[in-house]
Amino acid sequence: MATYKQLKAPVDPDLAGSFKNSCINAGISMAAELSAFMAARDEFNRGEAIKAAKADGYDTRAKRRRHVSQIVLQLTDIRDYESAYIGAIPENLQSGPAYEGAEQAVGSLEQAIDLLRHTY
Repeated sequence: MATYKQLKAPVDPDLAGSFKNSCINAGISMAAELSAFMAARDEFNRGEAIKAAKADGYDTRAKRRRHVSQIVLQLTDIRDYESAYIGAIPENLQSGPAYEGAEQAVGSLEQAIDLLRHTY
């Protein structure tokens, strides 16, 4: 049977806000991260199980597919913007590093989009 510990400690509000924003940006659960951290610390885990929380929104394949399709849409938008950038580069600058970098970015984005569509 899993046991739970509740840890109350004063935390700097700026640090707490940064942690929350980092978790949101990474798409991970704050509870899961804190549980994993506590499980790794011996002083919190002396033979007692700490149940890690599931990442929100990824518990079924349908939800994962929905998230991946949103990522594909975002990557497609980025690829389209990068393609428009390539189209706006004047001919005399098309042999420069900015043009080549943009071409590589478009190619990489297309590969990522194809891979995600094929996998999910």
